[in-house]
Amino acid sequence: MAKEVLGLALDPATEQLDAEVEELFGQAVVYRSEPALVAHAACTVENATPVVCVKTLSHYNIAHELCHLRYRAKGFPSTITLDTARDTWLVSLVCRELLSIIEHVLIYPELLELGFDPHADVNSSVRNSPIGQTGPFPVDVESAQLVTVYVRVLLESSDEELKTHIRKRYKAHARREMLKARKLINIIQKADLANLRSFVRTVHLSIQSLGVRNTEYALLYDFPEHNVVPAERVS
Repeated sequence: MAKEVLGLALDPATEQLDAEVEELFGQAVVYRSEPALVAHAACTVENATPVVCVKTLSHYNIAHELCHLRYRAKGFPSTITLDTARDTWLVSLVCRELLSIIEHVLIYPELLELGFDPHADVNSSVRNSPIGQTGPFPVDVESAQLVTVYVRVLLESSDEELKTHIRKRYKAHARREMLKARKLINIIQKADLANLRSFVRTVHLSIQSLGVRNTEYALLYDFPEHNVVPAERVS
């Protein structure tokens, strides 16, 4: 009989992921319904216990967070703190988006192999947002938000028509943000992200490419003893 999570019977692929995460942590995954979440789902580690919080219950959302938890257990960084006051979207990009963006390069092929479509969400969300429209960008769209969306579309979307549209619109109306985003994409795509040391170095390079000095941020780990480069800084 399939394992049930919050009333949902797990499919074989998701149940296998759940078992792998449990073995890595040595503890069962805790699942919580969190209707107030901004995202469809999220994951965290509490006292060495893996936790998946779910707003929108689906096999894909659970599998996605379990893939993230596998990397937490292997010692990959879980959080970036920014020690200085910056504009809201730069803080969001560095502290809440960047690790996810980089880790998705590893996770999306894994999800595809399991039969999921990890690209669907970014395809639809960008097309239905102001950034997916035509003409100049709205004045309330901040610079770091534009960088975030460009990077996500180019790295995470499977919609070639959307990618072409975004490239053209940015070239015409957000060239500075496009150049920043391309630099970030280049850093990420060149790296051997499956290697922990290379992954951490890529995070450092990515943060600093956004104009954040190496004294202004820190990487945090759920399992610091696994961190092979605890104090590395890239000049």
